[in-house]
Amino acid sequence: MKPFPFPTAFSCVSAHQCHRGEHSRRSRNRALILPFVFLLALSGCGGGGGGSVGGGPLEIAYVLSEDPNNSNQGYVVEYGLNPATNQFQMSASGPISTQGVTPIQFLLNPDKTLAFVLNNGNTNGNTSANGSIAVYQVGANGLSTTPHVFQTGQNPVNMALDPGGNYLVVANHGNGSSGTSGSGSVEVFSLSTTGQLSSFLTSGSPCTYPFRVVFAPGARGTSSDVVYVACTSPELLGSSPPAASIFVCSIGDLEENSCPSPPYTSQPNTEAFVNFSLDPSNTYVVSPGTTTNQNGFFLVCSATSTSLSCQKTTSQLSTSWLPSGNVAFGGTSSNPVTYIGNYNPSSFSSNFAACITSSSSCTTTYATGQDGPLYLATQGSVLYIADTVTAINGSYSGSGTTSGESPPSSGGYLYACSISTPTSPSNCNAPFSNMSAGNTGGWPVGITFDTRDMVFVPTLSGEINIFTGASTGGLVPFQTLTDTYTPLSVTIQ
Repeated sequence: MKPFPFPTAFSCVSAHQCHRGEHSRRSRNRALILPFVFLLALSGCGGGGGGSVGGGPLEIAYVLSEDPNNSNQGYVVEYGLNPATNQFQMSASGPISTQGVTPIQFLLNPDKTLAFVLNNGNTNGNTSANGSIAVYQVGANGLSTTPHVFQTGQNPVNMALDPGGNYLVVANHGNGSSGTSGSGSVEVFSLSTTGQLSSFLTSGSPCTYPFRVVFAPGARGTSSDVVYVACTSPELLGSSPPAASIFVCSIGDLEENSCPSPPYTSQPNTEAFVNFSLDPSNTYVVSPGTTTNQNGFFLVCSATSTSLSCQKTTSQLSTSWLPSGNVAFGGTSSNPVTYIGNYNPSSFSSNFAACITSSSSCTTTYATGQDGPLYLATQGSVLYIADTVTAINGSYSGSGTTSGESPPSSGGYLYACSISTPTSPSNCNAPFSNMSAGNTGGWPVGITFDTRDMVFVPTLSGEINIFTGASTGGLVPFQTLTDTYTPLSVTIQ
């Protein structure tokens, strides 16, 4: 395992010069990866000499990135919080290759000794390409520089690791075209303590277009563990899509391609999910979605270790409502609330909904000060909403890739709303009142918290904006990192 070598010199004179050069390089059309399926050094220049400054990092931020100018090659870029300067610096080792293209997901195993990157493999809309999983050893000073790489099926879009760290399940969405003859599969890999993956010999799937996989409550790393499999996604709504469905399968069922009948199936040609997530209490699975008429819906399933019981609402999710692929959770264990953003590039707006999870009821919609609430997250009694301000348009593929636009260099917003009353967020459109808003780079696509009261926002313009004050919503700019490539998501060790 390598030490974490903080750079002692930089190749750029200032952060402004670094950013200006990166923006110029990104001004051409490229493929942009979003962390949802609708569409995851102070100067940030890296380089410099070796040697550690002030000991090991206090904290490591892993930034999943891609190079749009080189077939969307994937990288993990490590930034360490230098104890001598109290600033994040890129490791002098530089970006670590994911050994694949179009990276879409980064996971750490439960004991933080292994890291996984899902490479979708899709370039230029080729949804028939096979993907891969890069597996890294993780030490106190970051990732091993060369991963073990394992192949997946066509167009992988999501992976899930059981809480015991023994099984990795991958949803391969397949050819991603409309119709009912999809080529999707659900793959089950057993995982060794050294990071070796062994695929079970199954190419089947309970559905033609698997989209999300989530381990049920109580999973502990045995073959009897249950996985929820959600099927279909928005790009299938073009013509004759299959029914949206949710299956409940044990690991053994998936190995034998023998999942039982689904507890939820929509009418054909009507619905598609845009997300599928287990809430923090492990009580409900929530799944916002959209219809062929762009009417939003909110599906909630009561979850157990062996079953689902689902109910749906369209209340307050009216015409032209297209939920973003991200949700946030608030409220209490006895009265949980789900927050859903409305992100529809063809009818751009600033709406989001506060929904009572247990009853699947969205009684009120709210607005932010800027349009495009794409990504939402909660920290205590604060709801954070990342607004893109301008719509991210482009062609859609099953991997979540768009193309045809370059992001603005700035213009994004991170709003901090009070949710002291969970179903009535306040100050979401008043950035300089008792709560606040932070300016970000163009097209923010994620929100990540650490234990030091910081919030990290990656943007497709090439910045990672870091603020303090995460617990109260009183945001104060801490640092702006300029990533070597296009940052897609941030994970904190």
